Amino acid sequence: MFFSQEYRISKIVEHDWFDARLDDDTKLFIDPFLIFETDVPHFRNTRNKFVDFFKVAFDLAIKTKGSELHPAYKKLKNMLTFPEVPELCLGYSQGSTSGSGTGGGFATILAGGILDAISLGRMSLNHFEELEIFTTGIGKDRVSDVTANILKQEFIQYTKQICDELNIPTRNFHIKNIHFDERNLRWNSAYYRLPQNPYRLKQAVILVPSSFLRLSPAISSTGFMDYIWEYKDEEIRNDLNYLIYEEIKEKIKKKDLEEGEEFVEEETKKRNLKTKSISVQIAKKHPEWIDEFIDHIENEVEILPYDLEQDKSRLYQPHKTTAEKVAEKTTNFIYSNPLQLTAIDSRTFLDSINMMIEQYRVFIEENAGWELLWNEKRSLQTKKKSEEEYEESKKIQSSDNQHLNKDSNAALDIQPDTASQVSFSDSLNELDEQKEDLDDSNNRNNGKKKEERVPKKENAAQITFVSVVRSYCQANNIDLTREANIGRGPVDFKFSSGYSDRALLEVKLASNPKLLKGLESQLTTYLRAEQIKYGYYLIIFHYKEDLKKIEEVRESIDVIAERYAVDLKLIAIDASLEKPSASTL
Repeated sequence: MFFSQEYRISKIVEHDWFDARLDDDTKLFIDPFLIFETDVPHFRNTRNKFVDFFKVAFDLAIKTKGSELHPAYKKLKNMLTFPEVPELCLGYSQGSTSGSGTGGGFATILAGGILDAISLGRMSLNHFEELEIFTTGIGKDRVSDVTANILKQEFIQYTKQICDELNIPTRNFHIKNIHFDERNLRWNSAYYRLPQNPYRLKQAVILVPSSFLRLSPAISSTGFMDYIWEYKDEEIRNDLNYLIYEEIKEKIKKKDLEEGEEFVEEETKKRNLKTKSISVQIAKKHPEWIDEFIDHIENEVEILPYDLEQDKSRLYQPHKTTAEKVAEKTTNFIYSNPLQLTAIDSRTFLDSINMMIEQYRVFIEENAGWELLWNEKRSLQTKKKSEEEYEESKKIQSSDNQHLNKDSNAALDIQPDTASQVSFSDSLNELDEQKEDLDDSNNRNNGKKKEERVPKKENAAQITFVSVVRSYCQANNIDLTREANIGRGPVDFKFSSGYSDRALLEVKLASNPKLLKGLESQLTTYLRAEQIKYGYYLIIFHYKEDLKKIEEVRESIDVIAERYAVDLKLIAIDASLEKPSASTL
């Protein structure tokens, strides 16, 4: 369950907040480097907050003179005790948002890291995460937790603003480590009004800008070793640690090639452990390289947040079913593209249908709706996994259908009556059948590489069409129904506003071998059987070569319309991966 689903809101473009999974942590982490570079108002001056905090920590560490028995050492540990921030729903967990926490043991490690930094002549830090480079036991999850604790007030104010703007309900929660009192050297707690996580009734939700999230911090031991690999090759070529690191990298590279693009988690863990040990030794031997590496990151490298839309590591989108993706994308489009319709007579009824079809075209061609009509790239290694996911998707399909109906209706605050409600259960079951899509792809893509994207079936186009058009219909008292078998076969949709104003619409892929036959034997036959005059033939094409088939339909449509005494209109929509600069249709 995503935050936006629970609170029935659409992810509006101008908001950058991360739509967290409330029932499970997402394995992404806050990178303080991205926060220092941000334009998000709540976080513009946060660098000084980090510098001031760690200045106090370094002063305490210096007072200890390296002794854990010194009174200042206990104060230092208390200061460096950073509990996990479960309200963010980020980081590591085992099937829940409970996480592993950041307690006293880590405080000891962090205090040791500061003492090591002092021994290396580093009396302050511009980027606290550089401690991770030369300290064993500090990882990306710990860096993220430290950041979240120090900036917890800013994250809460950011969340409160979003809740106020979107009318998200809140209640009082007790939040730990809300502010560090430098005078008394202790963390304070406070109560704040925040949204509730329904899967953790005593836990709030704190939102974070998605532009702060990465797989790992930009300044890290892994990044440092990659920098050494590229820029310090000659100076360290004969270093035993470097040779070990080179062996590790080659092993991982070979393993990745053998496994394709699958995430080799166990091997990566082994690499990270060995890399960290080597990083610590090299960093302590060459502390000046840390400064060079940080300067390189600050001035020569473009540091980007994790791309949630592409989600190449399969950390975020796998949780979203096809139904949820369609609902989210179409609802956002409807919010951003309101449509004023007036269906009071036959002319305005047809005008309204034409405008809604045009909205669908704009969604597909100009707002990346075409992505919903293509399968993602799949390699041979992922085919078996997809088939397993298909079996699992059948178990949760009923729940997914409910989410689609609830979220789309909530977007416009419309309560549809049962007469105008479109049934999606059969369609969504087919749409989520990844296994069938994979099998069908072989028919059209023989000879092509296995990892190429292939078009989805006609049902995907029908689902996206109704998801876009339905809310417009409901807002203007136009019934949209999925038709049953009458005459020789089914037609996809019927628009109606009373008995006199009715129209039928058939959706076809241009790749359909019965494209022309479907117009005459299906749409026109059904028009006559229902005594309806107006018919729309909507064709989706994925490849440029399909334009010839569409032209054949265009050349025949007037003759067919005259033969059956009906009005037919052809609409062609471009869902190709590479669209021409101007439509030839």
